[in-house]
Amino acid sequence: MVGIPMANGHRPAGLMELLHPALATAPRPDREALSYDLDPAFTAIVRLHADVDEHCATASTLGPEREGAGIVIDENGLILTVGYIIVEARDVTISILGRTEPVVGEAIAYDHESGLGMVRAVDDLDLAPMALGSARTLVAGDPVVVSGYGGYSQAIAANVVARQEFAGSWEYMLDNAVFTTPLHPYWGGAALIGPDGALAGVGSLYLEEPLGEDGDSRPGNMFVPIDELFPIFDDMVSTGRVSRTPRPWVGVHVTEAENRLYVTGVTSDGPGDRAGFKPADAILSVEGVPVDNLPDMYRALWAAGEAGAEVRYTVLREDDVITLRVTSGDRYAFLDLPQRH
Repeated sequence: MVGIPMANGHRPAGLMELLHPALATAPRPDREALSYDLDPAFTAIVRLHADVDEHCATASTLGPEREGAGIVIDENGLILTVGYIIVEARDVTISILGRTEPVVGEAIAYDHESGLGMVRAVDDLDLAPMALGSARTLVAGDPVVVSGYGGYSQAIAANVVARQEFAGSWEYMLDNAVFTTPLHPYWGGAALIGPDGALAGVGSLYLEEPLGEDGDSRPGNMFVPIDELFPIFDDMVSTGRVSRTPRPWVGVHVTEAENRLYVTGVTSDGPGDRAGFKPADAILSVEGVPVDNLPDMYRALWAAGEAGAEVRYTVLREDDVITLRVTSGDRYAFLDLPQRH
């Protein structure tokens, strides 16, 4: 990757044991006010440590060592987490609350479109899973609990501040993400626990300014709704990848600034790199469709066809308007993922 030293929100090894200042000052869940027992939820949240070979495509952006939380979701050691923690992972170790010895795990599934990933414990975890709920009814103002690995000390009382579309710089978009405040500093793979005590979402990002309905901006987190899992669950468990037509992938990181889209990073030897994209290029249109925001750009890109389609970009480079024709690729073919059948 050229131009971006890090992407997304993984936490390096060893930091999760520390009491972050944001946790020290955050409101705690009021056990007596809740309609459910928090302790079983805490037990189902584990810590994941993933090691990725240096040669892998994501090692330069997400790091060769990654750490975050995961949530046990079945009786057979299946763990749900955010995908960037375990994508291309060679080795995964699982830490369990109250136990001294870690358990070996295997990264078994990754889905970029939802942002979710799965790990399976090699040995029996002997843990009760967290019940799967839904985020469909969550609206701004609803109280939730956000918890990373580590029990009550890693849990905060939070509120939903928005339900809206989210587009990330890495060719990623969710239709109806969940945004919460206050900030949980260990967001990667954290559990969003709904008012019913069931899992409503998986922690994905830290955002400087998630915007609430009151117009007030404050640091918080974005969660992948658990509902994203249900239509892809069987594919994820059986083959490790969702059976869908692959979208065209360009391998260009883009950000919005002053009503314009700027390239901030280009994946080395990716389709965009081979087509000639450079950091600081301003993208004006995709396939003739004028674009000035990420959602519109992605919709125009994905409407061009499936992976392998040629996609035409109009780009402003310094004072020159140029055309770049990208032979798009399949993101999954670029990654070193486990082969499962």
